[in-house]
Amino acid sequence: MKKSRFLAGLLCLCMVFSLAACGGPVEEPPVSDGPGTQEPGETPERPEGTLTIEDVYVWKDYPAVEFFPVFSVASEAEPLTYEYDETLIAVDGENNLISCVADATGRTTVTARSENFSAEFTVYYEVVDKSGDRYDTSDYTAYASSLAMLCSLNGTSGRTTVFLGDSFFDTRYFWTNFSTYYQGMDALCCGISSTTSYDWETLASAVLGDLVPANIAIHVGTNNVYDDEMDLFETTYALQRLFLVLHDLYPETNIYYFGITQRAYDGDKINTVTRVNENMQAWCAQRDWIVWLDTPSKITADMLKDQIHPMLEYYSVFVNALEEANMPLYLK
Repeated sequence: MKKSRFLAGLLCLCMVFSLAACGGPVEEPPVSDGPGTQEPGETPERPEGTLTIEDVYVWKDYPAVEFFPVFSVASEAEPLTYEYDETLIAVDGENNLISCVADATGRTTVTARSENFSAEFTVYYEVVDKSGDRYDTSDYTAYASSLAMLCSLNGTSGRTTVFLGDSFFDTRYFWTNFSTYYQGMDALCCGISSTTSYDWETLASAVLGDLVPANIAIHVGTNNVYDDEMDLFETTYALQRLFLVLHDLYPETNIYYFGITQRAYDGDKINTVTRVNENMQAWCAQRDWIVWLDTPSKITADMLKDQIHPMLEYYSVFVNALEEANMPLYLK
């Protein structure tokens, strides 16, 4: 009898522990050291799979940012509700968009819940300071005006492909044979030397004016790293912000991003550029309105004329990448 009572007690204790394991609280993700440095919040492994949502960065007075709930077993996906601080951010769960409403910079946690899943992720929110040099485009006003006239006289909304960005696409000094590559095609090259993603937040609408391009092909980011000496996170999120602005201005326009071409010097910055390109490749892959083009892996140091810009014959790398991506290109 004593033996039977002992076994019964042991059995009850095991049942208690088993129930606790099945119905216990979801573990919280580790504390992040900054955006992109932690594993996305997710539920513990279960027969139905997991729910994962990556961290998101949003900006006050900028377009809302998409986020992507991922159910590891797609057939088990469930409607989600979101718990968050409404004084800091706004979550549009129906369209998977988050925007910043706070007049401050910081971070906050969002909890996504459904009947069987729960996941936490971090939203970094920021008020963009435009009072400094990064948003000063006065050095480019004269040439930007010339390019605006070019777009006004020669551009056709819905048909023209416009090349934007930094010195790589500046036909005055670097891509001087652009017309050879695109002779007879409805394409304009409007790069401005020394510009960064910050500059093009302002310059894009100034240069394009009323023109709504069929395609925007853009090379930008190298000056963020080398001239403004921005780190991995600053550069990544500055680029993302620019592309959100471009998509908001031209929602029907296809955007093609070439990534940052590696320069032939400064190992630390080369490493930063590599990681920014990895981040941006993943970010573009989630969106159907922007295409990542892996030209950085195809332009090597021996193809550069000044350790920065390609020799003229190697601009074919950009042209071929657009052809391989099946970018629609029209005759004039």
